[in-house]
Amino acid sequence: MSRCDKLREWFIAEGGHLSPCVQLTESPANGIHVRGAPILETENPPAETLICTCPLSLTLSYLNTLPSNTTRDGPQNRNLVRHVSGDLTLLHDVIPNHVLSRFVLIEQRLLGPDSFWEPYIGCLPLTEEDDRLSTPLYFSVEDKRWVQGTNISDAIDTRRTLWMEEWTVACMEMDNRGLNASQKYTW
Repeated sequence: MSRCDKLREWFIAEGGHLSPCVQLTESPANGIHVRGAPILETENPPAETLICTCPLSLTLSYLNTLPSNTTRDGPQNRNLVRHVSGDLTLLHDVIPNHVLSRFVLIEQRLLGPDSFWEPYIGCLPLTEEDDRLSTPLYFSVEDKRWVQGTNISDAIDTRRTLWMEEWTVACMEMDNRGLNASQKYTW
């Protein structure tokens, strides 16, 4: 089964909706993406056609680290977000939410097939060597030469410094709690 099929099957089985008007597909140039399905060549769906919905239970963020008996959005949403257990639950009020969200993704990636989100995570680019990571932060040495002296070069350096600082602070907070972050979460 392809990664796209696995993702679609999981997404729908867990309450997501993806219209028959679109399909998940993969290409070397674009990675995994959504595009119009062949049905659109012969049919015009109504303007109000629902293309995609994703239930809160499929989302992956810092919200997954909140204790399962609490919510910041009121009691009606208490059990809509899937709770993760583990070390990161100790950090939900310690490091910024956007940083914690990154660590939740890393933790789930490290779990591999044991992660509930594995069909989604399996579709994400893997490393700097993966051609699908074509954003400036992952440019090759040769590509970086093309942007030297431009604002892009400075932006790359600024973003890398910021992310490194956020990672360092988060790892320090984990280490302060005996979580050995430097062993698990490497830059």
